[in-house]
Amino acid sequence: MRANALVELVERVSDAHEGPICFAGDDLVTLAHMTAGIEDAIRVTGIIDRHGRVAPERLAELKRLVPAMDLETERTLEDKTNALLEVIGNAEGLHEFLSEALRDGCVVVNN
Repeated sequence: MRANALVELVERVSDAHEGPICFAGDDLVTLAHMTAGIEDAIRVTGIIDRHGRVAPERLAELKRLVPAMDLETERTLEDKTNALLEVIGNAEGLHEFLSEALRDGCVVVNN
């Protein structure tokens, strides 16, 4: 599973350095690659409909799997069914940032 591989990568890079976690070279390539295509991967599973919404009865299950989904605040049910789409948007933004850093020869630092 991609999530487990991401955790393993971050832990390996973190264990290799004291202080901030730095992604460069092959590690940055791997991280950028792993963050690509998240929406397509989720769509293939059928978790979201053609509009990007999650069925209300699946929200509790997905909250356990995707802690970044905002289901705790005072939001309408419709907003909550779109919460996974918000996470997907954030992941796509992260992928774009990592790809640009890689293209520009940068090191990405996470404190």
